[in-house]
Amino acid sequence: MCVLYFLIAIITTTIGAITGVGGGIIIKPVLDIFAHYNTQTIAVLSSVTLFSMAIVSIIKQVLNKSEFNIKIIIPLAFGSIGGGFIGQSLLNIFIANIESQSIIVLSQNIILAILIALIFFYTINKDKIASKNIGGIIPSIIVGIFLGMISSFLAIGGGPLNVGIFMYLFSYNLKTAAISSIFIILFTQLSKLSLILFTTGFEVYDLSVAPAMIIGAITGGFVGSKLSLSFSNNQIIYTFNGVQILVFLICVVNVVLQLI
Repeated sequence: MCVLYFLIAIITTTIGAITGVGGGIIIKPVLDIFAHYNTQTIAVLSSVTLFSMAIVSIIKQVLNKSEFNIKIIIPLAFGSIGGGFIGQSLLNIFIANIESQSIIVLSQNIILAILIALIFFYTINKDKIASKNIGGIIPSIIVGIFLGMISSFLAIGGGPLNVGIFMYLFSYNLKTAAISSIFIILFTQLSKLSLILFTTGFEVYDLSVAPAMIIGAITGGFVGSKLSLSFSNNQIIYTFNGVQILVFLICVVNVVLQLI
C-alpha cells in the first residue's frame, strides 16, 4: 500500500507544484475514494504531504529567483496562518458533532465541487471579467485568513482557490499566481500541523503511509517546480484547467459513492 500512496503523492504534488494547486486538491478526494482512512487521518496525510512539497518547491523557486510580490505574500502568509488554525478548529468541531463519516465526506466534496466549478468558470472567462488590483497589508491579511480557513477545513491545500483569487484580486497571471499559491499552502499547512501537534498529537492517527507520501511529495515538489520554470503561461493554464476538470469529476464520484 505504501507504493500506491507514494505514487499518489509524487503525481499529485508534481502537478501541484507546476500549477500552484499544491496537490491536496487531488489527494483529498482520491483518498476519500479509497476510503482506507477516516476523515481526520486523510486530512493529516494530506497536510504533511503538502507541507513537504511546499518546502521543496519554494526553495527551488527562490533559488531560481522566480517572480512574486513580497509585499503581498508576507501579509497573505500571516493571514493564512490564522486561517489555518480557524479552518482546522472548524473541521474538528464539525467532525465532533457529526457522527456519520459519510456525511462529512459528502459535505466536503460538495463544497469542493462547487468551488472548483466557480474557479473553472472564472479561469475560462477571465479575459471578460475585469480583475482588481488591491493592495495594502490589511486586505491581504483578510484574504490570507479566508484562503487558509477554507483550505484547512476542506483539507485540500487551497491551490485552485488561491490561484483564482490571486488572478482576480491582484491581477496576477497564472504563473505568478501559482508560485504565490505555494507560499500560502506552506504557511497554511504549518499552522494546521502545529495545531494538531499541540492538541490531539499525531500518535492518534494511522500515519504508516506518511513516510512514503512525504518522499513522494519531496520528489514531486522538486520535479514540479523545475518543470514550471520551463512551462509557458498558456501551458500552465491548460494544465490548471485540466486539473480542475479532473478534481470536479472525482468529487462527483465521491458524492455518488456516499449516496448509494
